[in-house]
Amino acid sequence: MKDTTPPATASACTRLATGLRTAPPEPDAMGDHGRSPRPAEPEQRHGRRAGLRGWAAVGVAAWVVGATVAAAWVAVLAITGSRDSAAHEPSSTAPPSPACRAHGCVGKDPGLMGCGTPSRVRALGSPVRTSTGARLEFRYSAACSAAWARIWHSHIGNVIEVSADGGRPQRAEVTDTYDAEDYVFTPMVDGTDPSRLRVCFEPRLHSTRECFTR
Repeated sequence: MKDTTPPATASACTRLATGLRTAPPEPDAMGDHGRSPRPAEPEQRHGRRAGLRGWAAVGVAAWVVGATVAAAWVAVLAITGSRDSAAHEPSSTAPPSPACRAHGCVGKDPGLMGCGTPSRVRALGSPVRTSTGARLEFRYSAACSAAWARIWHSHIGNVIEVSADGGRPQRAEVTDTYDAEDYVFTPMVDGTDPSRLRVCFEPRLHSTRECFTR
């Protein structure tokens, strides 16, 4: 019977048969002698990378969207929370009422009693200067009807004493370098009559005194 297969087709079949007989076996996963398996074809490699890049881009976009939404919620909750807090805060920022008044303040700390807050205290007159260069000042709180004295530019061992007419005097001593570099103040005396106040300074305890009145 005459062969009617076109020459081109016969040639292709011959090459295919030859290729099937001579193709090398596929290497195992690690290849020979530890070599990596042969790479995929360029088209496959490119397509795989493109696919991975595509999925990576989708993942990044999803992450960005999620982060943006979360940030927006945090901002909304922060604003809402601050508004709620502001709505529940008291409208007045005035300090608490003083804890003592007049004779009831004698011997007590002006700061702890609420008499020394900036809105409640003022100086009585100008500061006075002692022979050693230390400065003394009367302090007065009308809200507490109480007074005290303070010293600065002082030295360790300096003593001040404040008194009101007929009342028990109150003393304070500069005991260390921290005191010498800061204000030191006495406990309070009754300030019902601020014009009767007196403060005395001693460079050292029981030494010669320097006294000043209002």
